[in-house]
Amino acid sequence: MKRRRILCVFSVLVLLLSGCSVRRIDGEKKQDLDYKTLDRLGIPEKLWKEVEEKKEEPFLLAYGDGEQLYIAMGYGEQESGGYSIQIEEVCETEDAVCIRTCLTGPDEGEKVSQEPDCPYATVATEYTEKRILWER
Repeated sequence: MKRRRILCVFSVLVLLLSGCSVRRIDGEKKQDLDYKTLDRLGIPEKLWKEVEEKKEEPFLLAYGDGEQLYIAMGYGEQESGGYSIQIEEVCETEDAVCIRTCLTGPDEGEKVSQEPDCPYATVATEYTEKRILWER
């Protein structure tokens, strides 16, 4: 019985560790990327549907069409209106596209909707298959 338990634990550990690997991401910025922010009409329909499904929780989504890479990100549901996402930087490293954003809230005294809101931002840049890192 004890031997069987040890074998079971060992098997689980092997399964868990076999899928893991360590890969260093070169954090040194190669270059800033040209990008444009998009409103609802500029977002591809397939990506928009995913944003709508996931917007109540923080999310990072990407969609590429071979020419453009569309990156959508959201901070999840906020207590009221008046929140927005500022894009601070979009750059490229050896291994990744990095995007840095900041969630800003309503100014003190600003009249905003008291209904919960789910702010998101979407940018488009040149297509790449590099992975996307989001710093918030």
